[in-house]
Amino acid sequence: MFAWIVLSPLSPEWNMDRLLMSHAAASQTPQAQMHGFSALALMATVPGTCVAAALGTWVLLVQGRASRAVFPLALFATGLLVHTFHRPYWFYYHVHFGVPLAMLACHAVQGDPKTVIEGNMAVPCNHGVARSVFSLRDAAGVAAAALFVCVDLQGISRHDPPEDWAVSGRHGSLVSEIGKYGALATWGYSRNGIILHAAGVLAPPELVVVPRKRTWTHGMTERQLVDVVARYDCEVVVLEPDQVASPEWEGLLKARYIRVLATRDHFLFVAKRLQPKVVDADGSARSLGNLGL
Repeated sequence: MFAWIVLSPLSPEWNMDRLLMSHAAASQTPQAQMHGFSALALMATVPGTCVAAALGTWVLLVQGRASRAVFPLALFATGLLVHTFHRPYWFYYHVHFGVPLAMLACHAVQGDPKTVIEGNMAVPCNHGVARSVFSLRDAAGVAAAALFVCVDLQGISRHDPPEDWAVSGRHGSLVSEIGKYGALATWGYSRNGIILHAAGVLAPPELVVVPRKRTWTHGMTERQLVDVVARYDCEVVVLEPDQVASPEWEGLLKARYIRVLATRDHFLFVAKRLQPKVVDADGSARSLGNLGL
């Protein structure tokens, strides 16, 4: 962190407003306040890891090695303090808690549970050098930790994956439909750039990374975004419901695009010059000729 603070201003790409001030401004917007952190939600997501971390902390205390728990506990407390007040909180911030929890949990499977209770996790070898005790009870401890992880992974898999990464499942039909025009499309646009990437369509350079904080603070307005799409004449445009309803998009969509597919979260528009086929709810396709267009 210290090196970043010292060296970043020396970069020719350094921009205080874009890197720091806009982030601070975005945290005060109403949209950011809707994405808050919940410790209970975190525990509900990875309950096994939390239990293993608590056991690991207890093991270190019993062994008299509490100093080894200081750093992960401090790291966890720092994340807890920051995210309790900072907005927004995104799913990938879980790593701020996952790392210290994993560091603590690894101690839960060290040694024989019986010797843990007795406060002695090692026995001397013939040469007086301590060696770790490993027994069937240790194996049971390892198996229990593995079970904790499996429970967590199973719980996560039952939930809808975060939107930014769900391209093969939740957005599979959308990606597949965009892929049909991949060979004909030079440019495309979507708030979720992962969708375009999965379909093999490039986004204009100005729109490759447009974090939500830029739109929340009007660093990139919807009008500016539409102008970029029009300038590059994007063949594929994926919009979310609020964008379809906005007046900024209305003129461009009517003049150049046909709505090909509508899903729960997105609308796919394809340039008329590509002669797209409209996909009905039953999955059948109709050409523009059949529509009288």
